[in-house]
Amino acid sequence: MAADHANNKLDDPYHLAVQKARSERIPAPEPRAIPPSPAVVSPHGAQRTIDAVSLNRATLLENRLVSFQERTPMTAAFDLLRTRLLMFLRERNWRTVIVTSPTPQCGKTVTAINLAMSLSRQKDATTMLVDFDLRKPSVNRYLGVQRSRDIHDLLSGRATLTEALYTTDVLGPSLRVLGVNSPVPQPAEVLGSNAMATLVEELRSSTPDGIIIFDMPPLLGADDVLAFLPNADGILLVAASGQSRKQELVHSQALIPEDKLIG
Repeated sequence: MAADHANNKLDDPYHLAVQKARSERIPAPEPRAIPPSPAVVSPHGAQRTIDAVSLNRATLLENRLVSFQERTPMTAAFDLLRTRLLMFLRERNWRTVIVTSPTPQCGKTVTAINLAMSLSRQKDATTMLVDFDLRKPSVNRYLGVQRSRDIHDLLSGRATLTEALYTTDVLGPSLRVLGVNSPVPQPAEVLGSNAMATLVEELRSSTPDGIIIFDMPPLLGADDVLAFLPNADGILLVAASGQSRKQELVHSQALIPEDKLIG
């Protein structure tokens, strides 16, 4: 991550995890049954359940998504990042984290998904992963999921949050995902709108004790992250080793309020 300039930032685990994920392959574990999805009570009192989808483990590994597994060299690095992040968040009573990067192709989405998976493997933990890269959404694609309902339907009122969310067989109800199938027009305006602020409050209320990870567009080149920033507690800045330039990191850090930069 962007913290090449500060020893107390959370960069080392990320770089270790990404390098391992790029260089190693781990056999997929045996499939297991899909656990029951959590029941959600609607404002009218009726119970609805979040859809559970089955993921292809080979697809996950091909896309460098490894943290659905336990006790492997690659997951260990993301678990270390998770633990250090949780310590940072708990000290500040934070629960919502933006994952972004200075420029494209830095591994931000891989980091966001692996981190959310790692968080959700904790006992009694519920984690939400939200794709707010409305310009180039890719969480569903990385997971190999195509949904009939997504953020488009949620923002337009054609779907409820429960209908737009899904869980997976690899992590069960402990990980909830809100994805996007296609780009959203005028993303910065959408992310900075009152409707978005209301949606974030609904996300917080639906995950009262859990962490919410927002995968968002790169910082440089668009104002999407800055428009959304008031809705989140902190930012995790992902940099690609050997690719991200020092000036890009400096510029990115200058755009982020110091009290919101996690690492």
